[in-house]
Order: sequence, then structure tokens, then C-alpha cells
Amino acid sequence: MVPETKARVQYDHVVEADNDLVRARKGEFWGFIDKKGNLIIPIIYQMVWDFKAGLAPVKKNGFWGFINTEGQVVIDFQYDFVYPSGQESFYAQKGEEEKVIQVRGLVNSEVFSFS
Repeated sequence: MVPETKARVQYDHVVEADNDLVRARKGEFWGFIDKKGNLIIPIIYQMVWDFKAGLAPVKKNGFWGFINTEGQVVIDFQYDFVYPSGQESFYAQKGEEEKVIQVRGLVNSEVFSFS
């Protein structure tokens, strides 16, 4: 739970999460704060999903990629759409191709295609 006072005043929208990092929006952009309301990952993304196994999908310049809890890009911004699927995976779409990305233990590995 994020303390009402600090986070709710500084950010336009805060999405509660079971993770240590919480999604926060200011204006049109999103980033991540800790449960004390401190900014951890800059508010620079068009959209973000919650972290799973240490990675979160984030959208920048119209494409989705993945960052770790330090804000480092782990999978480049290349997907048209990404959405959660299960506890440690995401579906990703690039053009007509759909893939599932297993994030447990992922550093920068292959994604698995449905085709």
C-alpha cells in the first residue's frame, strides 16, 4: 500500500501492486515509485505494466520493451503490444507475430513463438 499523503499528492494516478514497485502516472506518462512514494524509475513511459519476476513491460515512442527494477532496458522496444499472461509471462505482438515471453530468470533470452 502506498501512503496516501505523499504519493497521492505528487502523482495523478497510482496503481496499487503486490510488488515493491508501484505504477505511478503524472500527466500523460508513467513510471514506478516505491511504497513510500519515492520515485524509483522515471516517469517517461507512455504505459507500463506491473513487474513480474523482476521485469516490467513499458511503452516508449510507440513500442513496448522490458525493464528491470533498476530501470535498465532488458528487452529492446520492438513490440506493438504487450499484455500480462500468467504469473511470470507476457504475450507480445510484433506485426502479425505473437509470442509469449517467460520472464522468470530472463536476462536477455529468446522469446517463444506460437506460430
